[in-house]
Amino acid sequence: MKFDYTKLLLIICVFFLLLSCNEGSKKEVPPLKNPVQVKLIRLEKQLFSLKSKEETRTFLTNTPAFTRLYIGDEDSIIDDQVTDFMYQFYSNPALKEFYRYTDSSFSDTAALRESFVDLFSRVKENFPEFQPPTVYTVVTGFRFDKDIAISDSALVVSIDYFLGSKAPFRPNHYDYFLKRYDKPYMLPMIGLALSTKYNRTNESDKTMLASMIYYGKAHYFLEKTMPALEDSLNIMYSEKELKSAQENLSTIWAHFVERKLLYETSHKALENYVGESPATNEISKEAPGRIGRWLGWLIVKEYMAKHPEVTLKQLMEQTDAQKIFKESGFRPEKKK
Repeated sequence: MKFDYTKLLLIICVFFLLLSCNEGSKKEVPPLKNPVQVKLIRLEKQLFSLKSKEETRTFLTNTPAFTRLYIGDEDSIIDDQVTDFMYQFYSNPALKEFYRYTDSSFSDTAALRESFVDLFSRVKENFPEFQPPTVYTVVTGFRFDKDIAISDSALVVSIDYFLGSKAPFRPNHYDYFLKRYDKPYMLPMIGLALSTKYNRTNESDKTMLASMIYYGKAHYFLEKTMPALEDSLNIMYSEKELKSAQENLSTIWAHFVERKLLYETSHKALENYVGESPATNEISKEAPGRIGRWLGWLIVKEYMAKHPEVTLKQLMEQTDAQKIFKESGFRPEKKK
């Protein structure tokens, strides 16, 4: 049988073409200028090794960040009742088994630390006053109803929330929100939480536009502090949802304009278009929820593209939503 070298050459050319396309589609990630030091403490390992109530009390006393953020004021709650509860809770065999499952999924402490180094370093590049908090991981069995808790000096992450759909136990939440409780979403959710420290807004401006721009700045913050992050993970849509929104941008925008939604102030309207929901039914059952946040992000991106002199810090401090919108020149063209 004669070998077809022409066909082989064609296959090789197609392969390298696809490879080059994939490489070209990757986001450009600037190198870190000054990587920060991150202290990461795996509290769950300590919690599940407690052997007495006395050890439990000592643990609660010596870990005020966890005690304060997940239980309450450390100066007043470390009593016998709380100590007994915590000891019994973390001695539960079923929870210990769940911990072992979680530990196997988050076993790479070095990789976890590096992800925080990258995020915190880029935050500090843009906000020099930022001091990286100590990161504590815990397994809570969803008992405290907190996935992430953050203060100026501490970040506590309940990693069992982020095990994905195959986990033996899942948080009690709406299905559309449960999709975000997976590993790829953990750092973006933390990044959005960090953005609230710097995201200023005009409290007297109750318009939908103000809310859209506030969230738009938050997602732009994430874009700049996690430059390798896919847009779908940033806005927390599926790739299908994001593609659909992009393809129907002109229709979505026309809906906002025709109904004069930008200056709407009713709580119901804001919830429908900016609040958490599986879909924006007012537009279409296929339109993803929080569509106003996505539009706000696009407006902010346009604004920053037209104002390269504006720093991320200056953007986050800008409270005039109307100014950002007007100077963005955001006007999606209708499809012909």
